[in-house]
Amino acid sequence: MKYQAIRLQLEKQFGDDLTALLQGNIINEILKIAKIEDNENAYKKIFDGHHFKISAELSPKLNKLCNTVLKRLQFEEPIDFYISNHPEINAVSIPRLEERQSHIIGFNSGLIEKLDDEELKFVIGHEIGHLISKNSDIWRIIRIVFPQPDNIPLTIKNKINFWQRLSELTADRFGYIAS
Repeated sequence: MKYQAIRLQLEKQFGDDLTALLQGNIINEILKIAKIEDNENAYKKIFDGHHFKISAELSPKLNKLCNTVLKRLQFEEPIDFYISNHPEINAVSIPRLEERQSHIIGFNSGLIEKLDDEELKFVIGHEIGHLISKNSDIWRIIRIVFPQPDNIPLTIKNKINFWQRLSELTADRFGYIAS
């Protein structure tokens, strides 16, 4: 599947502009070498400690939905899927820092309880779409450069807000294909 045909060109352009503006390539290199312990993924430790990992044994139906969407989107990078016991309707994707790690996608139990299978496929595809288009990487850079969002200069904040809307539309396109 040609992902570039699915992504909104303006979203890619704004994402590339933000990455360049915030010197994302340098930040990503720093993140790779600034680990406290080698081979560690802090987010994975948090998810392993506070969430249930989706597996064929724990949740066969949800595991099958995740695998169906992965195949439909032809996404072959490893992803660990998790469920948290939280009533809020939300999901999150966290990109891996290194090739040998897995990406993480987390779902709140409220989302799983409220949505039917087709809606869940859309959400799974949407979150994978963020990983494919590397939107989560850009968010990581933004949070590192501006740990306090109130301190973002207005011109950059406006660019981020516009890009964020475009990135959600791009992810929705992947969700649509998934469902």
